[in-house]
Amino acid sequence: MKNILSLRLMSALAIFCMVIAAFAGCEVNTTSSIPSGSVESSEVANLPDLVLDEEGNAISDGQDRTDSRGDVSNVVGTGGGSTTDPFANIPKSLKGTTVTVATWGDESASEYAKVATQFTKDYGIKVKWVTYNQGTYVSNVVQQIAAGSGPDVVINNAFFPSGIEMAQPLTSDFNLDDGFWDKRFSEAAAVKGKYYYVNSYKSPFVGGMLVFYNKKIFNDNGLNSPQDYLDQGAWTYENLKKCMQDVEKIGLNGGIVEPMIMAEQMGSQVVSYDKAKSTFVGNATDPNVIEAFQFYTKCVEEGLTGEYNVTQFSSGQIGLVMTGSFGLKYNGYFKDMSATEIGAVPLPTSLNGKQLNYHPIILRGYGIAKGAENPQGVYYFLRYYLDIDQYEKAGANIFPNKVLQKYFMETQIPKYKNSELVFEYYTEPLEMVGKPWGGIDWINVRHTPSGQVATELAKMVNVCNDAANAANEKLKDLS
Repeated sequence: MKNILSLRLMSALAIFCMVIAAFAGCEVNTTSSIPSGSVESSEVANLPDLVLDEEGNAISDGQDRTDSRGDVSNVVGTGGGSTTDPFANIPKSLKGTTVTVATWGDESASEYAKVATQFTKDYGIKVKWVTYNQGTYVSNVVQQIAAGSGPDVVINNAFFPSGIEMAQPLTSDFNLDDGFWDKRFSEAAAVKGKYYYVNSYKSPFVGGMLVFYNKKIFNDNGLNSPQDYLDQGAWTYENLKKCMQDVEKIGLNGGIVEPMIMAEQMGSQVVSYDKAKSTFVGNATDPNVIEAFQFYTKCVEEGLTGEYNVTQFSSGQIGLVMTGSFGLKYNGYFKDMSATEIGAVPLPTSLNGKQLNYHPIILRGYGIAKGAENPQGVYYFLRYYLDIDQYEKAGANIFPNKVLQKYFMETQIPKYKNSELVFEYYTEPLEMVGKPWGGIDWINVRHTPSGQVATELAKMVNVCNDAANAANEKLKDLS
């Protein structure tokens, strides 16, 4: 296969660099990890602070985004919603105040910042963006809070349980049963009955996992695409594999398959969180995890997939990739790729004849920072900013073309809204014990013969149990 050796060499170097950085205490860009990964990031590590001025004008990043977004007024996902104007009784005392948002660059990217600009124009509340490196986000924010100069808004992007260290319980302004807020997010990061984070049914930062495919590869070579199988009612993991086999036969790389996404579709992961008991649990030998890894390792054996970084899909040499909906955005994983070549379909619906009923998603939530100076302003800002209907009004163009916008609005959001969600919990606990997902400690599992998967996963039982215990101890300290 063309380029597969170079891709594997690049990945091997990435693994080596991660290990060296871990021992040297260097910053590691989380988007460079081996698996396709689901943590949303624009790979913006060190942007300058972006502040809205007295007129509500945001500093631009210089990118010209002039494509029309089209009509999004009929967005699905209101959760029933309330017809009451949430801003009708906004206190006059909030006018002229500032809401400071701690970010790593996603929320303050030029198109998104337009919404904050419009919010300031509409209600007189200014927005200040303070940018941190994503890899050290939590520790940096906690340090600022301890120093008495913390933000008002904090973001949880699979930072659990450490995200609790940054946030205070939600105020009474947040009515989680009003039909706007998606209570599933708040419950997913709840500890002992206390809610710390929110997201909405109409947020641009939801959607969950899907499959991207290279339309040019499939169209130019007359191959059945994921969309073709979906239209035929035959979009299964067996046919996803067939897509990769067809791409491999023409000398390109089949795809990027992520076994943990598959396991999550069956309701499992190597470390999970029992919300009812506020307890993490290790599940290395869960039958669903084993089955997902057996499929993955069989694909590795056949040369259909490898340890490729998700952004390598932009090279045009890979047939498909499983990852999060951030790939649909103008500043997403594939921002360097022609948007006309990007196809998108939901995850396959079955594996080995088993129906897959769960929808994997990252725990992406927004909360009030401990010690926040403007907690009420936080409510109104989030109520505005996490409503995608406000984006059209602000002229915010967050999709690279109308095709991907339509997919997000009409396919991904309804699927996310109407499915039982499985939130990703394993990432941070494994990092806490120095065994990150995609690191060298998981290489033997990812490359073992498919018949030896159960044996190799059994060797990781102590790792997953230790990770769960570490996360539980962290929760004890924070709650």
